[in-house]
Amino acid sequence: MTLSTFTCFIIFLSIYLCLCRYFRFRRLKSILSKYEHVQLDYRTAQDIVLQSSIFEMPYVMMTALSFALFRTYGIPTIAHLLVQTNQLAHLDTAGRRAEDTVVLLGEFFYHELDSHRGRMGLARMNYLHGLYGNRISNDDMLYTLSLFILEPIRWIEKYEWRSLVSIEKEARFVYYKEVGIRMGIKSIPSTLIELENWANSYEEKNMIYSKDNQICGEATLELMISQFPKCMSRLVRKAHLSFVDERLRSAMGFEQTPDWMKYFINLVMKIRALLLRHCMLPRIYPYDFGQGPSSCPLNEYGRYQRTKYLFQPWYVKETWWNQLFSSNDLKPSPKYRSHGFKIEEIGPERFLGKGVEIMEKNVEKMKKRTIESSENSS
Repeated sequence: MTLSTFTCFIIFLSIYLCLCRYFRFRRLKSILSKYEHVQLDYRTAQDIVLQSSIFEMPYVMMTALSFALFRTYGIPTIAHLLVQTNQLAHLDTAGRRAEDTVVLLGEFFYHELDSHRGRMGLARMNYLHGLYGNRISNDDMLYTLSLFILEPIRWIEKYEWRSLVSIEKEARFVYYKEVGIRMGIKSIPSTLIELENWANSYEEKNMIYSKDNQICGEATLELMISQFPKCMSRLVRKAHLSFVDERLRSAMGFEQTPDWMKYFINLVMKIRALLLRHCMLPRIYPYDFGQGPSSCPLNEYGRYQRTKYLFQPWYVKETWWNQLFSSNDLKPSPKYRSHGFKIEEIGPERFLGKGVEIMEKNVEKMKKRTIESSENSS
């Protein structure tokens, strides 16, 4: 007796779905078995954060971090400084600032915090922030840090195939708290719940409308939309704004998003989450946004060349593929420094290559902190 084609299909589908279920949760089970009863330090915390970021849910994680930065522009003091320094004046400067931010964050995210690249990336960011002195308040820095912890948790809870478990949430807090300490941020709350309460209170008091907010918001939204055909710009704008909550929308002066668009976007994301959870095998290779140790090594010229980008192809290596299939405006080229970057060159053009000695002193300070933390834990 032979099985019918339909019966064979059902058997194959059942086996496939069972395999999806088994392998989809295997990495989470591994994290729980390895770290559930371990006292987290920033090293183990970074490993846990990386697992969820580059294997489990990279798309929503990266989108959440992009919107976390976007959300900071709803604070007038932050937006005012960006407008004053002309960093979001037009598409090119806004695009480069976004890519430079991604590069520096990637250096101490995809590489160990105590590695040379990790320390240099953080030292460069500290140098650039330090140029503005007291114009950047501790509370504004702490609020920005809090969003890098809290926004991915919220987005994943709402849009991904599973929520982060408690140890993954705690790992985000432990890792970014260490980053905050190395940035010189003071009065960081001692628990995740305390940080969330502080951030909510800060938003209630400070996230209010200003013209600077609107300028920064519109410039960044234009940058997000620029990747799509112009004929779709109005529709894509509505789609992006459907992710913006009422408090942020009001603070940036954006128009109301139609309810049908919010419903449609939410439905699409729910369907995506359902398919990922039940019908898709997990990712085998890490998605490190083209900036990990293997995807972005030091080249023969002493520079790092990215293989992916967020909005504009800054520091992306020229290949026959991207030369053939990229649009002229977004084609890796010398205009976007396709020969790569050195960490000490990241930032506005006027600071190119400056601050190396200050960065080196900051790196030495981080090394001493590593030694002290190792001695305290032993």
